[in-house]
Amino acid sequence: MTKQEFLDTLKSGLSGLPKGAVDDRVNFYSEMIDDRMEDSLGEEEAVAEIGNVDDIIAHIISETPLLQIVKEKVNKKRKLRTWEIVLII
Repeated sequence: MTKQEFLDTLKSGLSGLPKGAVDDRVNFYSEMIDDRMEDSLGEEEAVAEIGNVDDIIAHIISETPLLQIVKEKVNKKRKLRTWEIVLII
């Protein structure tokens, strides 16, 4: 997997998180890959050394507070319905 494929998969997997958090994570992993490539690894080797992108996505999502995810998903321009409020609580 190339660096760009890895980053695209990561970005799409984290699409439910706030944009700033997604950008921070994508930049973090981009720098990690670049650092490994500077240490004389090839692009695909550097990406493979980072780990499985699906596992990374699952780990990031599991560490993200549920309230942060809910706030990103709820449209701020509309009023919450009663059942939505109960579900959030």
